Amino acid sequence: MFIKPDDALLKAMVRFLDPTYRCFTFNKVDIVPTIKEYSTLLHYDFRDPLRIY
Repeated sequence: MFIKPDDALLKAMVRFLDPTYRCFTFNKVDIVPTIKEYSTLLHYDFRDPLRIY
């Protein structure tokens, strides 16, 4: 996978990531990205039907 990382996006993801629950926490709201959202953020197509994500 060859993409140019977005520094601001990575800093925000690290800042708000809660590794215990594996979700993003904003104030007291927990948010879990979907596979489609990860696909958009990483510029990668996750449509391989034989792969478990």
